[in-house]
Amino acid sequence: MRRKTVRFTLLFLLAVASLFFLFESDILPGLSTQRPTRGILWIVQEVVKHIKEDYVDEPDPSRTMEGAFKGMVNSLDESSSYLTKEAVTKRQQMEAGNLKDVGIILYKKYRSFPVVMGMIENSPAEKMGIQIGDTISALDGQSTLTMSMYEANLTLKDKTINPIHIRILRASENKELVVPRKQLSEKPCVYVQAEGTSGILSIYSFNSACIQEIRTSILSRLKTLNQSLIIDLRNCHQGNFENMIKFVNLFLQSNNLGYFEDNRGKKEVLSTPSPSELAHLPLLIWTNQATMGPAEAAAAILKEHKQAKIIGYPTPGLVAKHKFIPLEDGSGLLLTAAIFHLNAKTIIWEEGIEPDVKMEGTDQSSASFLEQTKKILTNI
Repeated sequence: MRRKTVRFTLLFLLAVASLFFLFESDILPGLSTQRPTRGILWIVQEVVKHIKEDYVDEPDPSRTMEGAFKGMVNSLDESSSYLTKEAVTKRQQMEAGNLKDVGIILYKKYRSFPVVMGMIENSPAEKMGIQIGDTISALDGQSTLTMSMYEANLTLKDKTINPIHIRILRASENKELVVPRKQLSEKPCVYVQAEGTSGILSIYSFNSACIQEIRTSILSRLKTLNQSLIIDLRNCHQGNFENMIKFVNLFLQSNNLGYFEDNRGKKEVLSTPSPSELAHLPLLIWTNQATMGPAEAAAAILKEHKQAKIIGYPTPGLVAKHKFIPLEDGSGLLLTAAIFHLNAKTIIWEEGIEPDVKMEGTDQSSASFLEQTKKILTNI
């Protein structure tokens, strides 16, 4: 039995090494193609040798495999992730419809605990006293140290309203909260009136339901207005670039908004060729540290091409296209496949967006943002 286990581990580690070569040559741009004289396979052989000769007990191949894959893929960048079978299933559920959530958005670097970067107002997490800047060390008893950022945020969600146990590190304090989940919003975007403006359009996710909601319920109202429209992209970290482009096209017509570039230098230029129905509206955009992905791209594009003013906090710079690769055992890989360039000189990946007007302090409420926005409108 022991020999069978070691042989299994050897095959697995060789597969890991093969994947390493694949990643190094085909996926990770900018990495050196030079190999050490003896190569990584030699290291793998040494590892297997010492496992066989020196390890005190039989290793569990399934745990070894999952841990190795997680370490390899999760270390690539903040957005890439190895997903277990359970995580793949939950990902499919999230894309099919809104899951129940606690109302926080986490940011995580490799080998560090995730940090709360965004907080949905009036969410269960806010009511339980969780704060922006809190470090989350465990979710439902599972350490978050080995999770990817994607996996950590996915773990917060569920089909049910069952609560989740969240362990928080805050200064010298270490406590665990039992936080209920709920449906955070009935709609993917909401429009409300605000005095002195054309209103506030809050985008929660750039999905097809959001675009449909704007076209059926909001667009006709905005066409008759001419004051500055506030686009609230705080905490917007979900959706896809296809629907983001449809949103941008409401305000802007252009043949070149920017482009995605993969590791081979292939470029995909983004454009909005259709006439813009809201081109007449001046724009103000709210951002925070949880404005990620398509929302970051939307803010950057509207700032560059529409002279929109951005109010808030710097964004993390996670504008990239991802490729999901299902694996034979039901698990999967989520890999960063191409990163976004606003133009030849401006890259958003890992740089983020600096707001024109930076918010100060820790109050990220709508009331605080609106107060700062009105100061700007007075000065225009």
